[in-house]
Amino acid sequence: MKGEVTNVFFDLDHTLWDFEANSTEALLELIDLTNIQGILGNEVKSFIQRYKEINHTYWEMYRKGEMEKAELRIGRFRESLSEFGIENPEIHESFAKGYIEISPEKTNLFPNAKEVLEYLHEKYPMIIITNGFEEVQWRKIKNCGIDKYFKKVVTSEMAGVRKPHPDIFRYAMGISNSIAPRSVMIGDEPSIDISGAVDVGMHAVFFDPHHKQIPSVASHTIHDLIELKSLL
Repeated sequence: MKGEVTNVFFDLDHTLWDFEANSTEALLELIDLTNIQGILGNEVKSFIQRYKEINHTYWEMYRKGEMEKAELRIGRFRESLSEFGIENPEIHESFAKGYIEISPEKTNLFPNAKEVLEYLHEKYPMIIITNGFEEVQWRKIKNCGIDKYFKKVVTSEMAGVRKPHPDIFRYAMGISNSIAPRSVMIGDEPSIDISGAVDVGMHAVFFDPHHKQIPSVASHTIHDLIELKSLL
């Protein structure tokens, strides 16, 4: 792709920002703050795993327009906590509010993220395209110290549609004065980041750090972000 690309677009969660590590840290902190450790006992790991499964389902529904943001925000905690016998609405709300406050403060990035961003920043204008909540995504990249590398963070709320809808990619290209054949999208979700980008004519790089080997229409698959230095 060297010589073909003039603009680079990144997904954030699960691509640059290590969502799994940061989410686990935030949940452990919330368990401590809400004093439910005694209720969960030796099931803390099971609770965190179950929450992540429910959260994934809720986000899929939200992405498809089957759930509103307000229900996603609290419903994922209401359901997961209730499964472990915690049916107190005040605790559900404390988790919902606390998670939005605490998780963006976490700073785990995937290996080599900063090195690669420093390299790419000198060569290309870069923008993040994310389905994440607008009020937390910019806080994440600032707290991680990677905000200086990006011209803008395009959220689904800003664009009015969620990935993989083609209009969010067109919106991002529009504000960066780029065209699809000269643009590349880097993300971890084949059905969301990759297919969406390819459908509008962009290049796409599938980031597969856990070697899941999911089928993808990406032109390239990488397992470590450092591999981008040989592509771009």
